[in-house]
Amino acid sequence: MRPMVNRLEETAEVNCLLLNFSYMRGGRRTPAFLPQMGLISMATVLDEAGISTGVIDTLYPKSSQLIDFIEKTGVKVVGFYCNFDNRFRIGHFIRLCRSRLNDVVYLVGGPQATACPEETLRATGCDFLFMGEGEPQIVPLVRSILEGRKDHYKSPGVCYLKDDRLIKTGDPVLINDLDTIPFLNHRLVLYSEAQSTCQNIITGRGCPYNCTFCFESLSGKSYRVRSIPHVISEIEGLLKQGSNYLGIVDDTFVAFPKRVYDFCDALKPLRKEYDFFWFCEGRADIFSRHPDLLPHMVQAGLARAQIGAETGNNHILELYKKQITVDQVRNTVRQAVEHDLLSLFMNFIVGGPAETPETIQKSIDFACELITLAPGRVDISCNFLIPYPQTEIGRHPEKFGLRILDPEVFSCFNEEYPVVETEAMDREAIFQAYRRFDLALYQTMLRQLTSIPFPLLRRHFEATRYSLLTSWCELFQDIPYVSNYFTLYLSQPMTRLADLANCREALDLIPLRTQQVYSLEKGCIKLPLGDRTSLLNRWGTVLYELAAGKLNIREIAREAGKRFGGCTPPEDVFIDHIFDFYRSLEQAYHIIFSPI
Repeated sequence: MRPMVNRLEETAEVNCLLLNFSYMRGGRRTPAFLPQMGLISMATVLDEAGISTGVIDTLYPKSSQLIDFIEKTGVKVVGFYCNFDNRFRIGHFIRLCRSRLNDVVYLVGGPQATACPEETLRATGCDFLFMGEGEPQIVPLVRSILEGRKDHYKSPGVCYLKDDRLIKTGDPVLINDLDTIPFLNHRLVLYSEAQSTCQNIITGRGCPYNCTFCFESLSGKSYRVRSIPHVISEIEGLLKQGSNYLGIVDDTFVAFPKRVYDFCDALKPLRKEYDFFWFCEGRADIFSRHPDLLPHMVQAGLARAQIGAETGNNHILELYKKQITVDQVRNTVRQAVEHDLLSLFMNFIVGGPAETPETIQKSIDFACELITLAPGRVDISCNFLIPYPQTEIGRHPEKFGLRILDPEVFSCFNEEYPVVETEAMDREAIFQAYRRFDLALYQTMLRQLTSIPFPLLRRHFEATRYSLLTSWCELFQDIPYVSNYFTLYLSQPMTRLADLANCREALDLIPLRTQQVYSLEKGCIKLPLGDRTSLLNRWGTVLYELAAGKLNIREIAREAGKRFGGCTPPEDVFIDHIFDFYRSLEQAYHIIFSPI
């Protein structure tokens, strides 16, 4: 993978290096790799304190090159963002480092590190672990290490192993006044493979909810927020630097609806000056209880929102303690249609508490219903349940009728393989249900091709200019005739019959096929149409053949008349038939019209 940022060669000296070994996360085909915001925040704090710092964010760490870089630049402290997936990669890397480097101290932090400090220290081999949020701790701890003092052994919220025993210096550290954290300095990223130009921003930390499967609340069970002026000031700075798509990555951005209204009101003036859109995570219950909230957000530039749907079964939602209902999810989808939200993303969990073949089928049916309810707007993915440590399910799987097969989750990453069984379903049954779920989503989306309003599908393709790739655009980019249609429409002076008040004005337009002939059977052409095919009759085949970009519609009418030996209706009637036929092909994205 070609890195988006690579300043390693030009960097001469670094005191503290912060590393993230990430895994791909994303949709059916295109992975999403987003920068680790916490590391950039701590690097910013260190840099402002005069400590030379850099961030490396990589999917595919080249160990020998990284160790060479640490040695060349004189790094004395290496810190890691650790989660349940990458802790083993960190451990492998540190062992390699210790075999070559002396006098380097290794730090680790992250929500799951906070939840399981002893296990994380042992798995990674790090010297010190931050519990909670690292910005208040990082400067005194790193400075103490660099200056050869021992103060860091007493820093609040720090853990370490001594005589094979865990030592804690206090409780996890949380920041109450988030406005005290400086704006992130992204120039401190020395290397990153992030392929998106979307610029993420955090407006609050923590989660006030306590879902039984989620570890995010481990970073603080209250939602602490920055002031609106502080957030808007950072956003304006990012826009001035050229950002055109902002990702608000708070776990529950809409938790305080009044604050969201105020945020949108403050954001609207910037939309008059800058061309940008934004994303955030929301909740179905809040959108349902505040029906004016989503339209207010869309008017302020919201293009994509994410909610957790999890399942199509209310009793399983209760076991998850989601505090939402299936009807609230359905209502949020209707709001997305009514208020013209481009994309509403949601996730479903397969193989959770009380899961049976019947509950999974109900979830499949519900997910497909939502896609059909909002063609071109609802993006859905499904994942297996992972019993993360210190979540309620992870602590007490038996209360939820679950049997954990792989407590350390050695056998999967990114929730892509089942590691639990339910009372009614073994691992294989859960895996096969997941495959059915994924296939049903794909097929249902394909069937919506001609149901999606053209302006909406066009917006999906246009959104790629803002680094926003929805699963709808991703899906139809893989269909040659649809992809070719929008490539031509958005880059060339093309015309649609649907946009003309009088088709008689289109007689000089030249129809052009958007892909080569798909199939020919007994003299007739077969066309793909989403999830099915359509066999043209003889006269439809002739008109499709003549749409090769050489003749205009007037000329096609004459040539078709010759080929049928004059056995055609009167000219006006025949041309109307031609227009009707080409309209149907245009609606299916098989024909586009050029002026020359």
